[in-house]
Amino acid sequence: MIEKTDEDFLFSIKANQEMTHQRENNAIIFETFCQVLEPVVSAGKLGCILAQFPYSFRPNRSNWLPMRAVRRAADRP
Repeated sequence: MIEKTDEDFLFSIKANQEMTHQRENNAIIFETFCQVLEPVVSAGKLGCILAQFPYSFRPNRSNWLPMRAVRRAADRP
């Protein structure tokens, strides 16, 4: 898909529901997601990641730590 898009095209990628709704034992899900992002990031075509959390989600340190790993992966040149 990267090669089929114009040079200035940016992808918006939705985070997997297991990343936003499953709060335990999901480290492998985050790791895999970051690996999948790598070609898009390397091509400079990542526009944003949409993370749609359930109503029960509360912003606290333990909930945000896994998302920081995705942020670091997305920030790599």
